[in-house]
Amino acid sequence: MNSMLPCNTLDLRGTRHPINFKRSTFELGKMTCGELLEILLDDGEPIENMPQSLAAEGHGVEGIEKLGDGGFIVFVRKV
Repeated sequence: MNSMLPCNTLDLRGTRHPINFKRSTFELGKMTCGELLEILLDDGEPIENMPQSLAAEGHGVEGIEKLGDGGFIVFVRKV
């Protein structure tokens, strides 16, 4: 399996922090260590807070991509 191919996608557009953080950590909790989660987020508070919060929990934020609609994709590796 390609190491940058996400195992799961979580669409949290329209969800504010900290609810989006709780949903992300719940999803990561169901995954196996080393798997990649793709999280879709809105601009502003979600993208400003989520990557740092997930990294503080010990997960690996492997990349952030800006989408054409103004949102973002965050790639998080479960550690």
